[in-house]
Amino acid sequence: MNNYLLYLFEANCTLLLLGLFYYGFLKNETDFRRKRWYLIGSSLFALVLPLFRFDLFPDQGETLKGIQTMILPEIVIGGGEIAEAETVTSSFTWIPVLYWTGVVLLSLWLMFQLGQVVWFFMANTHRMSRKGSYIIIHTNGTLPTFSFFNLLFLDNSVELTKQEEDKIVAHEMAHIRQMHSVDILFLEAVKIFFWFNPVTWYNRKEIQDLHEYLADDVILKETTPEDYSDLLARMALNKAHLSIGHHFNKSKTLKRINMMNTTKTQIKKWKWASLAPLVAIILIAFSCNDEAMNDLQTVVEGSAMAVEIPENIQVEMQKLKEKYPNAEFEYLETSADNEEELARLKSMDPNTIALVDVNKEENRIGMIVRKDGVMTRVAENTGDGETFLVVEQAAEPVGGYQEFYKYIADNLTYPASAKEKGIEGKVYIQMIIDTDGSVTDVTAVKGIGYGCDEEAVRVISAAPAWQPAEQRGKKVKQKIVVPIAFALGGDSQSHGSNTPPPPAPGELKQDFFKMKLDVQRSGDAVYGKVFGEDGKPLAGTNVVIKGTTRGTVCDRDGSFKIKLDSPDQELVFSYVGYETAKLSNN
Repeated sequence: MNNYLLYLFEANCTLLLLGLFYYGFLKNETDFRRKRWYLIGSSLFALVLPLFRFDLFPDQGETLKGIQTMILPEIVIGGGEIAEAETVTSSFTWIPVLYWTGVVLLSLWLMFQLGQVVWFFMANTHRMSRKGSYIIIHTNGTLPTFSFFNLLFLDNSVELTKQEEDKIVAHEMAHIRQMHSVDILFLEAVKIFFWFNPVTWYNRKEIQDLHEYLADDVILKETTPEDYSDLLARMALNKAHLSIGHHFNKSKTLKRINMMNTTKTQIKKWKWASLAPLVAIILIAFSCNDEAMNDLQTVVEGSAMAVEIPENIQVEMQKLKEKYPNAEFEYLETSADNEEELARLKSMDPNTIALVDVNKEENRIGMIVRKDGVMTRVAENTGDGETFLVVEQAAEPVGGYQEFYKYIADNLTYPASAKEKGIEGKVYIQMIIDTDGSVTDVTAVKGIGYGCDEEAVRVISAAPAWQPAEQRGKKVKQKIVVPIAFALGGDSQSHGSNTPPPPAPGELKQDFFKMKLDVQRSGDAVYGKVFGEDGKPLAGTNVVIKGTTRGTVCDRDGSFKIKLDSPDQELVFSYVGYETAKLSNN
């Protein structure tokens, strides 16, 4: 849902900007053919563009893989406040309901109109006559003259001369030959799915007027504007009924007559040239938006939540890498009691298995496998990346998160060079909490430069020790990512100018937030969403099957899905700054 909302946002912004360009630069132009293709092309461009991702600003640094990752709440340096999380709160759950209600109602209205055409066509087959590739259906006054695809509905109850009727038929044939009905249905579909955007309604109306002007131009090649204007005025007395058809007498008669007597000119080249900067702005804006939306995703690429490889396996892994320097190896681990996972491991090609390690004491089986085509098959068999090895007890700072955040605020200096140049942005600092609680391997996996990255690394590297993470009762390493936002929101002192609140209220680490679970079961599958006390999704929440090394991580919208081995298994939910939550089938 989160990706769909992002798509809607980007597509609507594109439609709005390109629609404003049309209204400001092309609305009064008389090059109807190019205006038609602009309306179709701009709508298609707006639909397709958000599907692509633009990386105009390459990442700085690399992420580590193989150790469980935790994303801490953001701390702001220089602005004096904690930034709001970039998520949609659950209090707006009525928005999707309103959106889809509009989509359904407009879809039903379109289907009703299409049904009218189909019904009238089927009910009047005895009045049909085929001429070439199109079919004429006489309406006997039931419906006015209009065309839809290759169907020409002709109102034969109106008294017309043979010459006048030929002009009307030729007009509708112009609609059919130029495939105007395709434009109508395409823009109707765009209007349905973006009904809240006024540009889609304007485009739908404008394209139908352009169709009439284009069809009129065809007739004017064989008749005078005066004669054709007289025919338009007389036919305007009849009322049209179906908006999806092209009615000879529907469009604004005075506008059509005025257009007949207007000198046609091509659109000036400078107007088309001015479109290029607008498209460039859209691409840059989308790239920045994608960068912001994917910041957390980028730094947790390795957060498949794999625990550290056992020491004895590390030795064997190193030997294999030295012996086969061009090969890639992967360590897989599962519980010896998990028959399903064991069956999948046994189904692998034996030629790809470099080592099998059976640990009876911990009741686990591990394998070093060569990373080739077979590995791809195993990844697919595990089910959408759902199965991971995760820590049961996350690492925590000694003294609590309040002390950790206070330490950062008291010791981090906003670099003078960054201040002078007005540099602001987020620096993502990655660190490894070792088994003894020490802070190691501190790197800036994503930064803004001008000394901000180095300053953040310096402060985090000197941070006090943590309580290490635990897995199956043993201390393990854990990867932590700390987002630090540098903001010039006011006077920024060198030290102690910012003491942001901890991720949970209170003075002690025991005073945590309580997470909210919205969980459903379907057979052996458990799925749902995890929210914080403020109703915002808790992206990155660990979801572990108690007593096992299997689990998953909540997506950006707080959603998760996991498959249980038995219905009596218990799930454990953990997130930094929140009380651990448990969910059983009882």
